[in-house]
Amino acid sequence: MFKNIFIASLMVSTLLLHAAILKNDTFQKGLGSWNTPPYWPGKTELVTLNNKKYLSITSTLSRGRELGRSFSVPKQPDTFPGMQLKLEMKVKGSGSIKPGILVYSFKNGMPQYRYAKEQKLTGNFSAYSDTITLDTRYKMINVFIEVSPKGSALIENFKLYDVKPENIIIQPASNLQVVSDAKQLKPVMFKTNCPGVEFKIVQQAGKELVETRAKADTKGFVTVQPATTAPGLQTILCCAKGEAGFAYNYVETPAEVSATDALAKAVKLPQKNNILFIGDSLTDYYRGYNYVDRLCFWLEKYNPGKVTVRNAAVRGDYTTRVLDRIKGKKSTFEFAMYKNLFGQKYDIIFIFLGQNDTRCRRTQNFSKPFISPDKQEKELREILSVIRAKSNAKIVFISPSPSYVQAFEKYHRTFPKNREIYMYGKKEFVDAFDATNRKLCKEFGFDYVDILSVMRAEKDLKSLYQPDAVHLSPKGGKIITDVLLKYFGK
Repeated sequence: MFKNIFIASLMVSTLLLHAAILKNDTFQKGLGSWNTPPYWPGKTELVTLNNKKYLSITSTLSRGRELGRSFSVPKQPDTFPGMQLKLEMKVKGSGSIKPGILVYSFKNGMPQYRYAKEQKLTGNFSAYSDTITLDTRYKMINVFIEVSPKGSALIENFKLYDVKPENIIIQPASNLQVVSDAKQLKPVMFKTNCPGVEFKIVQQAGKELVETRAKADTKGFVTVQPATTAPGLQTILCCAKGEAGFAYNYVETPAEVSATDALAKAVKLPQKNNILFIGDSLTDYYRGYNYVDRLCFWLEKYNPGKVTVRNAAVRGDYTTRVLDRIKGKKSTFEFAMYKNLFGQKYDIIFIFLGQNDTRCRRTQNFSKPFISPDKQEKELREILSVIRAKSNAKIVFISPSPSYVQAFEKYHRTFPKNREIYMYGKKEFVDAFDATNRKLCKEFGFDYVDILSVMRAEKDLKSLYQPDAVHLSPKGGKIITDVLLKYFGK
């Protein structure tokens, strides 16, 4: 029984930690999020030399010291003790460069500096590389570069990696539990290839952080008893040798659990279902506890052994990129995510796109979507053509998410006029994408799952999203899970 559950868990979380590169800036398209806040010394600029663009950091006098500092926001990983972050760049200039990361604790959220090695600069570009090892779990990390004294630096090809050790396996037997009382949580078991090794266990819920140790048995299994009782999301990490396995618990109100449980109980799967998800960051982010993992938990509860899932979603995806990747264009971003995509038989393929296709830019007066409606339809047809040639699976479209467009409208009113803004969720563009999905479903006889009207009908739409107004909050993920359970229960 455990073996079957473990295999299902691997199917769901195969690519949980696929994004080893957390930041990769060439600066040819601009500075991105690199900047010098008003409360920091120095000056950040984008400069062009010989038709090539660079990040420029120049020191200024502050509190009797010449110093320049710039910081940026990487893709946020799930951090853990022993995690190794590698910083790389090519740099030239005067003075010395000293990069590092800002780490934010769960307790007070105040940043602390973690410096990498210092390196003197010359007039010629030279390579910089160093690794920072985290001592505990953090809420968030940012990256910074410091130049001193009386220094300046030109930087190209900055990269931040999450360095993965080789041949270390730490996987939970089950990704997720959803309960109405923390006392109902069952022990979490991790399968490792390190029998007899002592693992560090970190359990986090809200601001509460509990760190213990547990030893793997002779077969490599580590058993962890949930120690936190706080409501909401609980994270359990099993860490050793620079690698970690993650398991998650949701402790929700009895009413919330009861409502979803009733939907799950109505689902009767007559046979095993192998499911593929193709999507963007709404399906890619928060692996282990996002709406896909919630769906798997509830389907498995009343249909044990009948569900396996491959989540092939890629952050930032839009129709063009999905088409390039599915047709085998190896230069496509995260090409490996579709590796051997149709090497197995699927019963259902869900396609959930739209948020990136319909985004628009302030410098274009928010007048057109990133991918035009005509191109969206053309490329969706091509994607469907490839899928239908390789699979006999039932194809199901999930409508686009509305996002919380009011946040971007506020940014437009309040942000400096020279600052670029990407708006997500502009109604006319989202509705047009929705209409295209419906048109294709009607034409080809595909099923259509409508989350757009359900989410728009929510009284507090903002609560369905993270502070970025785009990505799903736990409440938003729960709503999509419930809608999909209703689909399976028809």
